[in-house]
Amino acid sequence: MISLNFNPYDLDTKLKKTIYEGAIKDLAEHRSQQIKQISQQQREKQEQAALKRAWTNIAKKDIPKAYRVYIKYKADQKTNTKKLAVGCCNEVKKKAVRTQRNAKECVMRAKKLTREMMSFWRRRDKELADMKRKKEKFDKEMKKKQ
Repeated sequence: MISLNFNPYDLDTKLKKTIYEGAIKDLAEHRSQQIKQISQQQREKQEQAALKRAWTNIAKKDIPKAYRVYIKYKADQKTNTKKLAVGCCNEVKKKAVRTQRNAKECVMRAKKLTREMMSFWRRRDKELADMKRKKEKFDKEMKKKQ
C-alpha cells in the first residue's frame, strides 16, 4: 500500500519508482476484478440508473436554464424591434418637420423678396422722379440764362 506521504513526482530512486508502479498495477487489477464480478444485469441496472440520473439532472437544471435563455432572447428581440420602430418614427417625423419648415421658409422667403422688390422699385421710382425734377429744373435755369 502507498502512504499518503508518498510523492510520485519525487522518485529519486529506482526502488521507490518500482514500488509506485507496482501499487498502481495492483489498484488497476483490483478494479478490473471488481468490474468482472458485477453481472451483466447489474451493469444494465447501473447504466439505467445513471441514465435516469442524467435525464433527471437535464430536466431539473438544463431545460429551465435553456427556457430562461430563450425567454430573455425573445424579450431582447422585442425591445430591439421596439427601439428600431421608435427610431424609424423619429426619423420620419424629423423629415416631415423639415419639409414643413422648408415650405414655411419658402413662403416667408417669397414674402421677404416681394417686400425687398417693392422697396427697391419705390426707391428707383423716387430716384427717377428726383432726377426728372432736377433735369427739368436745370432745363428751366438754362432757358432763363439764355
